Amino acid sequence: MHRRYGYCSLLLLFLLSLSVLPGIRGLLSTDLLLFSAYWLTLLFLLYVIFPRADIPVRGGLRRSMRLYAFSGAGICLAIRYMAGVIMKKLAATPYDHSLPGILRNIFEVMLPILVREGIRAYALGSIRRSVRHRAFRITLLTLFLSLLMLNTVKLGQLRSERELFIYLASDAAPGVSLQALLTVLAQCGGAGAAVCYAGTASLFQRLFPFLPELPWLGEASIGICFPVLYALFIREQYRLGEEGGREISGISISYLLGLFTAIGLYWFCIGVFPLYPSVVLTGSMEPVIFPGDVVIIRRLSEEREIYRIEEGEILNFQRKEINITHRIIEIREDEAGNRSFVTKGDNNASEDVQPVQPNDVNGTVVRILPKAGIPVLLLHSERETPEGVVDSSP
Repeated sequence: MHRRYGYCSLLLLFLLSLSVLPGIRGLLSTDLLLFSAYWLTLLFLLYVIFPRADIPVRGGLRRSMRLYAFSGAGICLAIRYMAGVIMKKLAATPYDHSLPGILRNIFEVMLPILVREGIRAYALGSIRRSVRHRAFRITLLTLFLSLLMLNTVKLGQLRSERELFIYLASDAAPGVSLQALLTVLAQCGGAGAAVCYAGTASLFQRLFPFLPELPWLGEASIGICFPVLYALFIREQYRLGEEGGREISGISISYLLGLFTAIGLYWFCIGVFPLYPSVVLTGSMEPVIFPGDVVIIRRLSEEREIYRIEEGEILNFQRKEINITHRIIEIREDEAGNRSFVTKGDNNASEDVQPVQPNDVNGTVVRILPKAGIPVLLLHSERETPEGVVDSSP
């Protein structure tokens, strides 16, 4: 009997994997009738033809897990959107927001999620019926579903090691973290909990008129950290509910502290706060700043702060879409009182060709963290970098 569940799980996973094959994926994305037939067939097999392999969860605990799934998706979306608003990194959605478009978006999002999370829960239920290698099988299932969700089109367009690293950090690793969280939700609350989380996040992306466009470092930070932290929280709440034998409510203080710490670190890295980090890539400011050092920059939030900058301060400014960190050697003012800054790298023989205008100023350097940015420096080691350039700035 146990083998029967295993065979059914493997067949369902195989049929699910067909949806990511290039030819079939193209047909499913363009033909609504074929799309509907494919996913509804899987849904029929899952809930009508195949034997049930439900994960046993008490009713009260199941409701709690679904509530946690909704709230977790909401928290994750709030973090991303608040960061996008503060950084002014919002862009109009490309999706159709007419009434027919909204209905189609809901259908195209929810039907695959219902099937995918149902198959996940079915596979977990069949694994639960086995005795050996449960953890290993659950890990394989999670990794397999992560592979199915990879953006292979984007992967095929990569042209350098740096692009590959960014893809792994901002797409692949967050994808694995998300699938791990969905697996935990399915284990603790059944398919419904995983559907609640995945559906809430995906529908909001489709139906909200504006979407955040955050730097890759920000996407990587939240995409990796939040699902892992929330999965740990779900595990703990499930354990407490099982031990207590009652419906659980509330969120532990330790979890909130960990979550807010992660949020704060994430926002700091992507530049939400007045202070933010950048990695120096060249030696133009030696011996004060070396390649691989991280500089903490104080953002200028008001125009009048330009007039508080003094000669000798280290300025971070933008020039032709790159960020440069050099010292101010002279401050110039015209007859109208408009300022500009003459800058020079401490290790350079001459001053920079053009004075820095106020609109190009990002902020001033307030602290240096030696060698903290070595990993980012290694990513740029094979590229020719202009003198004074920094990376990882918002």
